[in-house]
Amino acid sequence: MDDADLARMVRDALSYVGGLDESYLRITCHDGVVALAGVAFTHSQRREAENVASRVAGVRRVVNEIAVVTPSGA
Repeated sequence: MDDADLARMVRDALSYVGGLDESYLRITCHDGVVALAGVAFTHSQRREAENVASRVAGVRRVVNEIAVVTPSGA
């Protein structure tokens, strides 16, 4: 499996994380190492994104660089 396929699989898996909008995330892969960057709205979403990504077949390690931000008006 190549890096692009792995990134697609991780993005697909993340689409099922409740409340997390994967369009706010950048997912890069290199040799089974997945880097997650972008924003989440809660610390729980950030942790769940890392957990979900780590369970995708072919992922060896996850580097979680997702920032937690509060939506405007909250």
